Parts: sequence; structure tokens; C-alpha cells
Amino acid sequence: MLHTMIRVLVFVVSVFAAVMLSAGPAGAVTPRQCEDDGARVDAILDPDGEYRAFCTCRGGTGFYNGMEVFGAHVMRVGPAVVPVQCVGRGLGA
Repeated sequence: MLHTMIRVLVFVVSVFAAVMLSAGPAGAVTPRQCEDDGARVDAILDPDGEYRAFCTCRGGTGFYNGMEVFGAHVMRVGPAVVPVQCVGRGLGA
């Protein structure tokens, strides 16, 4: 009986950890996933890196809201269209 309860507890904890890592603040999405969710990619150009931006998913249905965005993206800077590489929020280690 105790052995079965321990197995169930380990299973529940591992499922909870998997959900938190995939959908929590540590999660990350691509620009396409963000925009397909009805959200927009909030990008801030990196002053030190050419064609690099710190990106976050904003709005939409809420599933991807607030997640870091990684991958190729096209953004507007004034009248110009600029291709950038999203690198998440750019928080230092």
C-alpha cells in the first residue's frame, strides 16, 4: 500500500513539474506561435547586437502571454521593416 502511494505521489509531482516548466515563466515560444495565438511580439532592439532584439509575447488568449520569444522575427522601426533574431528577455545570467 505504501509503495503504491509513493508511486502515485512521484507521478503527480513529475506531471506538475512538467506542466510548470513548459507553460510557466521558464517557457519559451517562437514568434509564429505567439502570433498564431492572437498575440504580438513585443521586441526591443539590443543596442549591442546588430539585428538582435529582446522579445516577449504580449496579449492574445493568454496562454503565451508573458513568455520569452526566441527565433527569427520581422519588426517595424518607424517606416522600415527590420529582420531581427529574438533572444528572449535578455536577462543576464
